[in-house]
Order: sequence, then C-alpha cells, then structure tokens
Amino acid sequence: MRRIIYLWLCFALPVALQAQTTTGELRVTVTDGEELVEFAYVTLYQEGAVIKTQSTNEKGIATFKPLNAGKYNVRVNYAAQDKTLAGVAVDADNVTEVTISVGLVEVTETVVTHVKKIVDNDKCIGCGRDGLIASPIRSSLSSIANTAPGVFAQDGGAMSMNGARFNSSRILWNGVWINGSNLSGFPTAAIGNASVMLGGFSAEYGDFLGGAISVNTPRPGLLRRSSVEAISSSLFDKYHNNYAEAFFMGPLIVENKGRDSAKVKLGYLLSGNYQYQADRSPSAVGVWRLKEDKLKELEETPLRSSPKGNGFVPSAEFITQKDLEKISANPNTPSQTTSLLGELNYVPNENIQVLFGAKYDYGNFINYNFANNLFNPGNNSQTINHNLLTYVNFNHILKTKENGWITNAFYNVRLDYQGAWSTTQDPEHGTNLFDYGHIGRFKTYSTPAYELVSHTENQKPDTFEVNGQKYYVKNYYRQTGNRPIDTLVTFDRNETHNPLRANYTSLYYDLLGQENINSLTSIRSSGAGLVNGQNPIGIYSNMWNNVGLGVTGYGKSQSEQVGINATGQISTKNHELRFGMYYEQRFQRAWSADANGLWTLMGQLANNGLVLDTENPQLVLDQNGVFRDTVKYGYRQSASQSTFDKRIRAALIAQGAVDNYGKPITENSFIDINSYNPADFKLSMFSADELLNNGNGYVSYYGYDYLGNKTNGSRSINAFTNDILNRPVGAYMPTYAAAFVQDRIQFKGFTMRVGLRAERFDNNMPVLKDPFLLFDAKTAAEVKTIGGTDVKHPESIGNDYTVYVDDARNPTRITGYRSGNTWYNAQGLQINDPATIAEQSKGSTIQPYLSNATQNRVEANAFTDYKPQVQLLPRLYCEFAVTDVARFFASYDVLAQRPTNNFATIAQYYFLPFNSTDIIGNPDLKPQRSTNYELGFRVKLSVNSALALTAAYREQRNLIQLYKYNYAYPVSYTSFANIDFSTIKSFSAQYIMRKNERIEMDASYTLQFADGTGSSAGSQQALVAVGQPNLRTLFPLSFDVRNNIKFNVSYYTRSGDKYTGLKIKGVKVFENMGVVMNLNAFSGLPYTVNQQPTANAQSGAANRSPIKGTPFGARLPWQLQNDLSIFKTIPTVLGRSKDGSKKMGEFRFTLSVNNFINLKNIRAIHPYTGSAETDGWLSSEQGRKAVESAVNAQSFVDLYNTALQNPGYYTMPRRIRLGVSLTF
Repeated sequence: MRRIIYLWLCFALPVALQAQTTTGELRVTVTDGEELVEFAYVTLYQEGAVIKTQSTNEKGIATFKPLNAGKYNVRVNYAAQDKTLAGVAVDADNVTEVTISVGLVEVTETVVTHVKKIVDNDKCIGCGRDGLIASPIRSSLSSIANTAPGVFAQDGGAMSMNGARFNSSRILWNGVWINGSNLSGFPTAAIGNASVMLGGFSAEYGDFLGGAISVNTPRPGLLRRSSVEAISSSLFDKYHNNYAEAFFMGPLIVENKGRDSAKVKLGYLLSGNYQYQADRSPSAVGVWRLKEDKLKELEETPLRSSPKGNGFVPSAEFITQKDLEKISANPNTPSQTTSLLGELNYVPNENIQVLFGAKYDYGNFINYNFANNLFNPGNNSQTINHNLLTYVNFNHILKTKENGWITNAFYNVRLDYQGAWSTTQDPEHGTNLFDYGHIGRFKTYSTPAYELVSHTENQKPDTFEVNGQKYYVKNYYRQTGNRPIDTLVTFDRNETHNPLRANYTSLYYDLLGQENINSLTSIRSSGAGLVNGQNPIGIYSNMWNNVGLGVTGYGKSQSEQVGINATGQISTKNHELRFGMYYEQRFQRAWSADANGLWTLMGQLANNGLVLDTENPQLVLDQNGVFRDTVKYGYRQSASQSTFDKRIRAALIAQGAVDNYGKPITENSFIDINSYNPADFKLSMFSADELLNNGNGYVSYYGYDYLGNKTNGSRSINAFTNDILNRPVGAYMPTYAAAFVQDRIQFKGFTMRVGLRAERFDNNMPVLKDPFLLFDAKTAAEVKTIGGTDVKHPESIGNDYTVYVDDARNPTRITGYRSGNTWYNAQGLQINDPATIAEQSKGSTIQPYLSNATQNRVEANAFTDYKPQVQLLPRLYCEFAVTDVARFFASYDVLAQRPTNNFATIAQYYFLPFNSTDIIGNPDLKPQRSTNYELGFRVKLSVNSALALTAAYREQRNLIQLYKYNYAYPVSYTSFANIDFSTIKSFSAQYIMRKNERIEMDASYTLQFADGTGSSAGSQQALVAVGQPNLRTLFPLSFDVRNNIKFNVSYYTRSGDKYTGLKIKGVKVFENMGVVMNLNAFSGLPYTVNQQPTANAQSGAANRSPIKGTPFGARLPWQLQNDLSIFKTIPTVLGRSKDGSKKMGEFRFTLSVNNFINLKNIRAIHPYTGSAETDGWLSSEQGRKAVESAVNAQSFVDLYNTALQNPGYYTMPRRIRLGVSLTF
C-alpha cells in the first residue's frame, strides 16, 4: 500500500507553493417586477452542458458554488416563462451577482447578453480568453499584468507589483503556484481567464510580498472547440519570431446526449505550441558585428607581431570602424520552445468534479553574450530546460438540508508535482568535459638537471654504494630537482576539439619557430599561444571577447516539489467560513564543473608525488667500471602522490601506454598529460578533495556526488568532513506549510472578510550557531578561569556572550565580548568598532576563546539545526455601498515570503577560510514581511463606465541584503542578512469603460513613492566591496516608478445589419474587425550619478567613482511602451454535418505591432554623463593615457565606442507579426 501511495505522489502530485482556490460564486436573483420569485428553476450551462439546477429560495435567490472561473449561461424557468442570460462571467475568488426579471404576460423564450456590473472589482481588464487572443502582448504574462495599475514591467520582463522587489510576485496556474518561470510558453487558446491580484488578499494566498497572477483553463462542454494558429514576423524583420499553436477541447462521455439536460461526464483539453526566435531580445538601436570576411580573417590569423617591440598581440586590436557593420538582430542567439498541455475533467455527478492535468515545457536557448558579438559570436553557451507540472484536483459539494442552517458546504483536495531540469553547456561539447579545454597534443621532451658537487682536499668524499660496491667521490655532477628541464615541446592539432583556439598555437609556432619553443610554461605565459585548458586574452582589458574564446563550463540542476492542499467551505445565511491547510517540500540539486580548467588541474596533479630516489644512486661508469663524473637518480613515489596520479597511471599502465620516448608507463615514470587525448581521461580519476581544490573548485555540487551522479537524502556535516575521497553534500530540502481560516460576512450590501493565515518555513539544513564564528567558541558562562586565574565578568555581560581573548589557542587575558552584532570591551562597555579588540590580540586579528584550541578546520560543533519560522498573518477586507452607484472598500493585509539567498553548502563553509572574498548564502535567514493598508472608492459614472480611486501604504521589513560579517573568525566574510526595509506609498485613479457594441477602455494613473535601503539582495555589493558599512538610509528604489500612466483600448466594428462602415461592391470591408492598443507611459527610473567617469566598456578595468549627490538622486527619461493589434474575423463554411447542417468555422487574421511608434526608450545610462551613448571616460586623463598606450589608438577608440553602444541600454524595437488562426 505504501508503495502505491508513493508512486501516486510521484506521478500525480504537483508542486504548489500553496494550491489555491480557482473557483468563484454566482448568485442569481429572480424577480417579477419588484416582487421576489420563489421556486423558480434556475439552470446553469457552460459550453452547452448543464452544470447544475436549483430552485430559488424565499428571497428569490439561487446560489451556485463552487464554480470554475469562466463564462456561463443562466436559464430561468418560471410560470411558462423561459429566459436565458448569456455570458455571465464568474471570477475566481469572487462573488458574481445577477438579477433576472420574468413576467407572466405570455409564454416566451428570451435570450439576453449579460453585461458585467461596472462597479465590480475587476482584477484585470481584457484578461478573458477573447481579450487575450486579440491582445498584442498576449505572449507575456508580465506584459498582460502590466495593463493593471500598480504593476511595472518592461518589454515583458520581470514584474514589480505594488512597488515590491522583482522576485516578490507569483503566478498561479489552475490553483498551482508556479515555481520560477515554469509557465513560459503557455498556450494562449488554453486560457479561460486571467486575473491580477494586487490587494485585499484572501487568507488563502501567501508566500509573496507584491502580488500574483492567476490563470485558469476552461472546462470542456458539449460543444467541441478547436483552433489552430500560426504567427510569424519573418516577413517584416530578421528576428524570425515564429509561432504555431493547436487547441482541442470537448466531451468524451455525455449523459443524456441530445437532450436539454445533457451533461458532460468526462471532457478533455489538449493544447500545444512551438516557437522559434532568431533573436528573442532585439534592441531598438541594433547591434554591431564584424564583417564576415574580416571575422574569417581573424579566425585564421588571430595573432600578429607587436608593432611596439617583442611579442605578439591579438589581431583584433587593429580592427577599426570600417571593419564593422550594424545589423538588427543579435547574432547566434536562436531559441526554440515547446509547450504541451493536457487535462481530463471527470464529473460523475453535479456534486463531484475531478480534474487531472499535466503541462510540459521544453526550451532550447543559445544564450546571448554581448561581449561575444564582434569577434566570437559562434561560441555562445546553450541552455536546455525541461519543466513538468502535474496536478489532480478533487472537489466535492456536500449535501445540505433544505432550509437548514448550513446552506452550502464543500471541500477540495489537490495533489501536485512539479519538476524542472536545466542544463547549460557548450552546444558542441555537451557532457564531454575534457573536450572543453582541448587544443591539441603537446609532447614535451626534457633532460635531467645537474649540479656540480665540489669538495676541498680536507673534506671527506661522498660515499655511494652500487651493487655492493662502494664509490668515494669528491668532485662530480649530481642530478637535482624533482623535475627535469624541458627542452622542446611539439604541437599536433589534428585531433583538436577547439580549432579556433588551436589557430593561436599554430600561428605562435609559425611565428616563433619550433626550435624556440621549449616548454608549456613559455607558451602559457606568452599571451599569444594557448595550451590545453587556456582561453585567449580579452581585447583591450576585456572590452570584447577574443576570437575562439570557448565556453568554460558545464552545469546542470534539478528542482522538484511535492505538495498537498486541502480546503473546505461552510456557508450559512450571512457567513462563508473557509479554511484549509497546505504542505510542500522541495528537492533541489545542482552540479557544475569548470571543464576548461580540468587540463590545468591534471597538469598540477600528475607526477606530483615523484621525487628523486636518492637511496638508489645510478653512477655513470666507463667500460672498466670506473666512475666518470655523474651521479644520476631514478624517481619514486612519495606520500604526496595524488589520487588522480594513481588512477591515471593505473589506467595508462593497463592500456600499455608509452611515454614520449616510447617507453612503457610505469609507477615511477613521468606522465605527459598534454600528450593524450580527452578520451583517455575520466572525472572519476580525481578525488572529491582534488576537484574541490580548497574552495577554488573545479566542481560545485549538492544533491549530486562530486562526479555528477544524483544522490538521495541528506548528508551530515561529519560525512563531508571525514570523507575526503567523496565529500558528500546532500540536496536542499526545505519544507513549507500553511493553514488559514477566513470568514466572509455579507449583509445588505456590506461585505467583510476576516482571516488569519499561519505559515511555517523550515530551511531544513544546518546553520551556524553564531554567524561570526566558524569554530565553536566559549561563552561567558563557560569561562571561569584563564591560565589558572579566576575570571570575573562585568555585570553588563550576559552568560551567553562570546568571549574574546589575546590568543585563541593559548589565552592569557580577556580582550572583549560580543552579543549578536553588538561588541563590548573587556570592561563591559559597548563599543562601535571591534578593531580595538583585535588590536589587543595576537597578530592584530580577532581571537575568540575557542572551545577546542587545536581545531584548525570547520567542524560540526559550529552548527545547529535551522529553527522553523512561524508567521501569523492577519487579513481584513471590507466593502460596502455608499449609494446605489458607489462603493467603498478597505483592506489590511500582512504578507510573508520565504527567504531567498538562504542556501549554502557545508563545502562553502569548510573552505571559507581559504576564500573569504566569496559571497555565500545564509541558511539562517528569516521570512520577509509586508504590512499593507489600502483604501478605495468606486463610483458608477454611466451605464458602462466607472471611476476607481485607491490609496495604499505598504511597509516591508526583514528584506534581504548583502552583509559583511567583519571580524568573524577565522576570517571576515560576506553573506546575507534580514536588514533591509522599504516603504511604498501610492495613489491610483482608474477609469473603466465596459465593452459596448464598439469600444472597451481602461485608463489609469498611479503616483508612487517607493523608498528603501536596498532594491535587491545584492544592491549594496559595491559598498561591501570597498569595506563600507551597510547603509540604513531610505532612498528611492531602483524600480520606483513615480508616475505611471496606462491606456488600454479595444475598438470593434459592427457586423450584419448593424454594420455602417465602408462597402465595396457589397463587401463589408471592415466588418468583424477590431483594434486593440496598449499604451504605458512612465517617468524614468532612478539612478546614482558618479563624480568621475569610469571605463564602463572594459570589464577588466577597475571602475570606481565617488557618487555625486545622493544615491538614486537622478532619473532616467520618461518612457512610452506602445503596442497595437488589428484583427479581422471571417466566418467560413467548413463542410456539412450528417444532418445536412453547415459546419461553421472562423478565420482570424491578426497584425500585431509592438512598439509601433518605434521609440528608442532608454533602460540604462552611464552614471557620469547620464547618457546611454557615452560614459565620458575617453575624454578623461586616464582615458587619454589608455588610448596613447594602446597597440592601435584608432582601434581602441572605435572598439570602445562600439562597446558603449550596448543594446541592453535600450528597449526593444518595433516588432511586427502577422497571424492567422482557424477556429472550428
């Protein structure tokens, strides 16, 4: 039984962070004039199928819940009257109320179209299926969400909701929280509706600070619905954004088929799409590239003799503007994505619904690298992603007694599984790690080194015994050194795996001559020729990557989540009590290798144990056995022999391999690593310790072993520290749980929702007991004596304070104390600078009183388990009618989000003393919190228009920021801490015009002040790097959009007899046409001005400047995002059914234009000039000196100016796509 349950969880569970409600409620009131009608029969239909039938109560109300979000037809039958209200939209987590009036005059059947109340609290205008299909921004959820007030996104990129950080928003798919970007490439036709949640959050929702997007698929009905679509930009540009999609939905099993009471027992939904893009992120200013003939010339001759003396220089350092050309699309950045979606909806009766769903996404991307654009476009890395989401949802409406206290009750159980697998690699080398750095076969020839040994007449001669005979020698040559002297290196490129890099070495040999190349060291240090594992130097201090620069590494990751969610709801006359629980666990793994550098490591480890065998001298004798003048030695293995040397030596001996002189490889012969091919090596020849290399690792891993094989379960700290051959590190397995209870009270136009949410997060990994101590140290309570002398601590010192002494391993006196981040001197007085304590200690470094004076490596005693964090998050929302046309609403929400940057392996801590400049995660971080207050007012202006005013204040605390743990022991290091906070004040005004026969419009203005101590977890990296303290002053955040104006409008022409447009020979030219336009104008984002120019085009140059004014005190120019689509639908006859009726379909032709004005919106500038085109450095004194010292001054200037024209500083250009679809 356990195995069955386990398999079910593995294959049928998804991963929701919290699986949330995707259902809403519909209340139908039936009247006869002003009288409420009791016992009227109300039937709900969707896609032609009966969903449920109820009779109205004494108040004339029939309530349907829970209902899947979507559109329904409501049919009322009463006293021979039959009236249908079509197109009633039900939103998730919302109540839709409609009133249907029936009369008793005559027997009639009437169908009317429902128009949504103008004062309804819409979460997203135009986010229904029809609106999304017509939208010019349909391919990006962030762009769709950006149409709502309070959301900021550029060109479909990351979202900031309600002024929160970019990683503070979530996406909800059919009730499943999507982890990361797993919803990329979603099929548009498979979306029933989407909504944006920005305030007044239900207690069901959590684990975000900004907002969320909820997307739901439609449910199949009696009618089969299918569509195919193709969209392409290839007719208009070089971006080749081409897209194809297919969608099929309908019934599989129908009950009462052919009758009005027909119900779908089992329905299906299938959808898939494919997209190819030659450049998925083009720039409005285009990109520069080297002309093809010149690039080919550089690839063949990447070196030339230096015009300034000896040596060689890259040929690319002579390229000038005349050798370049501008193109519209980035070179070699194609991408292919595929998305498949399938659902089965089983409805055994009107009270039970079971949904099975699965979604699979595939992505294959050649990654953009601006530095490669000119000289190395063919060597971009590749990323391949696989994402899987599966879910099972069971919903059961419980039977209640008629006229009982409980009017409605149901529960829902959802099981989820989500998996993501990603690989980044060289597209040619893939998993062949030793191919990455292979340039060719180098054979090194060498000769032993000798030293002259001289003795005076008074000195005794040296004695050597060989084969039982003793030799006494005074003046002779003795072999010395554990390595022979290299005399010649040959190069064979025939089997190279990197021909462009091999060109450097071939040319180096041609220019210098074989006879002048005597060692790999001379090649390696030449800055010209390359040896295995080496890449060419950058152009002018890494202004551009040079020809042939290869992808250096390989990496893979795996993320899995399993979760279970259960919710229930009980409704009474005026109360709706909702409650639920959720539990989820993640399993994250990653492995990466510096594949290029493995050749360097092999060269260091091979032969490292060989030493001269001085115990067995080899005397050079003449033919008579008389000593001549030389003593030689063989070699032997010492205790320092590496694991790699042992294993490669054993493999070569087993193969019968020979050295460069044709002699068989033995235990004591030299192995010339670079003379072998990649196929001769395996990663398993190394030990884990060798690859980790004291923290300067050639591999990094968790959840995999050091060879890249997946492991299961956790691994203890002791397992890592004690097993030097394998150094196991377990997967990251945090858990998250949530529970909530909420009551919604409705009474005479007044609605109040009161809820409480509890979230529990367990990082489930060891954390430092004290972030300032990598070695366990004593507290004041543990220090009674020092050196046999009693110690009396000051009264201000607590028992748990850490004690600092003059010498950590041999203390004689106390120098200070510390509690958390607060330091005290030996007298117990609080001090601001612990340097005063360090100055009194050995070596002028901080010295805690170690618990184990002999400890010299990180051990388990410095760690403890993470303490699970529980957050109590109250929610309050109220809404009431001020008049018949106006409503007031207010909300108070406390939100929490689990921490980011909260993972660090034991390997990182273990080697931290050797790599104190590394930035590591902090597993002891706490959840981040946001407290939100919102007031709003909505008023109906006309039959189809309304105005909404909203004011909000949000305070976010425990945000994560880089933190320098100065005076930690044994080294200071940089990690993260919950030290940031921010405040967001906003006001928005939104005008909404509902769709009438021709037009639908939504216009809004948002004024926002978003200030904080940091815009992201790494925003203070520059300050930390120069040793500055963490700032705690509020400044505008980097995503603070002060003024944000949005205008979204849709215009539709009439059809049939109502058409009044142009006719040509009876043809209604503009019939069934529409135009959708989305405009978003916003004031510029803040940035910090520099006092001095810096070399922004050279990543290899040190770039630091004092700031001018205050941080983020300047603003970028205003921007206008503008998108347009024009479409026309043409009904068509596709054939005839068996009964002779026409089978109708509909062609839709769409022209979508993004950035139709073709504006060059500026996304970033150079902080000294405030310009996106120049940084001012070339005109500075340093810049002029750099130009003068360059190999070619004109080339330096031209290449520098070209590098300044970074396409990423601008938004995307005009993009035009033509689409055609057929719906049938």
